[in-house]
Amino acid sequence: GTDAYSVYAYGMGLLRKDKKDKAMKIFAFSRQQHPQDKFWTSLGLARGYTALGDKKNAIANWEIVLQNIPPNLSNRMAAYQESLKKLKETT
Repeated sequence: GTDAYSVYAYGMGLLRKDKKDKAMKIFAFSRQQHPQDKFWTSLGLARGYTALGDKKNAIANWEIVLQNIPPNLSNRMAAYQESLKKLKETT
């Protein structure tokens, strides 16, 4: 019953500790538990795939993030667009 944001935050904590594989399991679990959430679950997967160097899946999830930014987080759009741009430039 944990909300998608809380699971995302936990996964990000794991990424900060360089526990990429465990973070990806958490992000994938979140997608399964919250299939209706297109923002937090995709953001977690985008960050996880980016950390793992899986550019194809990272790009796909960043694109979903950009299409589903909640109005209260629209100020972060430029940063997300930059993350996507960097990935596309290095492919």
